[in-house]
Amino acid sequence: MTDEQLIERYYQCDEAAYASLDERYRRQLYAFFSRLGADPEDAADLVQQTFTKVVLGKNRKRAQFKPGKAKFSNWLYRIALNEFYTLMRRRTARSRREAPPAEGVALAEREHGCRTAPTEPPDSRPDPESMSAAQEVLQALRDCLASLTPDRRVAVVLVYWLELTGKEAALVMGRSENAVRQLLHNAAFDLRQCLKERGYTCINASIPRR
Repeated sequence: MTDEQLIERYYQCDEAAYASLDERYRRQLYAFFSRLGADPEDAADLVQQTFTKVVLGKNRKRAQFKPGKAKFSNWLYRIALNEFYTLMRRRTARSRREAPPAEGVALAEREHGCRTAPTEPPDSRPDPESMSAAQEVLQALRDCLASLTPDRRVAVVLVYWLELTGKEAALVMGRSENAVRQLLHNAAFDLRQCLKERGYTCINASIPRR
């Protein structure tokens, strides 16, 4: 059964249909938030808040999924992205209230979403030199992705992790396709610069058009 069929059944009070959607998307949403820079606790909370919005929309027609306007997955990720941005706005506002002037540099980093991306637990087995080098490159890529501005990071995750088309990413972000392409172009430049500063001058961080 398709996502669109399941959400329609849920609106008709079929709770099993909701459970199926939850099972399909809970892990994907958690990974999505993690790649955007949320820590494990925040990612879990954001997933729950996203599904809460889906549940609340059951009895509010304006908040319901509307077949034909977008795929269910794009609609769901739009809700998820709004929840992520809401969290960032709250964190930024709280930081401005609490941070003393001496912490201005750190505050600027937080405002630009510069949080370290979660890393996998270290492997206790001894790694060959080549594997160690590959892990260093991957960590550099994670750190550079985390250093992007929120909108650029979102565009990269939507297009190159979720594999959305430029049009679909634009719908999720509420932007034009040209704006998404510009975000990807700028993200590629920032990634190249970040990797270059870390000594990775031969890594091609260019992002093709989609």
